[in-house]
Amino acid sequence: YCGLSKTEFKGSLHHGHRSEPFEPGTYAGTKLIQLLTAKETNGFLNVVQLAAMNALSAEWISKGNYKIIENADPLDLVNTDGKRIAMVGAFCSYIKKLSQQNCTLRVLELDENAFDDDDKKYFVPAKQSHEVFHNADIAIITGSALANNTMDQLLSEIPSSVQIVVVGPTGGIIPDFLFDRNVAIIGATRVLDAEMLFNMIAEGASGYHLFRRGAAQKICILHESK
Repeated sequence: YCGLSKTEFKGSLHHGHRSEPFEPGTYAGTKLIQLLTAKETNGFLNVVQLAAMNALSAEWISKGNYKIIENADPLDLVNTDGKRIAMVGAFCSYIKKLSQQNCTLRVLELDENAFDDDDKKYFVPAKQSHEVFHNADIAIITGSALANNTMDQLLSEIPSSVQIVVVGPTGGIIPDFLFDRNVAIIGATRVLDAEMLFNMIAEGASGYHLFRRGAAQKICILHESK
């Protein structure tokens, strides 16, 4: 089994201290328990840990008691007509899709420059999250909130009446703890051909290329009581 995680960094990936157990050249062959219980932290280690957890989760999800819809995106399953949508992060493909639908979109983001010029009208400073969530029907959070340790805080701010959707490759972990926090749909990525995927990523592939070539597929994991 193979797991994915979104990687997006600013600045140095590693602190450069020679005493760190995890630095370039040391990850391959490491025991998973050592990787997942590491006390040190850096941006790269965080996403490798999440990718490892996603790989461990893949078999459990495929054999677990979860309702899974293959080759589907959460936006295919959510009724957005006339709805107020709060999205965390300038997720460009979703902004493009939602801007063409009959809904009101507000996007919480730290940096307005993360948006294309035409999309800056949807920008809302992240510090206004409480107000935005309390005036929303649907909240969309990217799985990268797991990588930057903001998921718990975000979920705690969202009223129980709001339909919550988590999207992106980082969200492919065992879903129970997200379902316990009122998440209705998780849009994740299932790896179909690990060797092809690794080769394509080395060639600069994005999710679009992985799906089109059959290296991976989109799946939606549904909280059946929602």
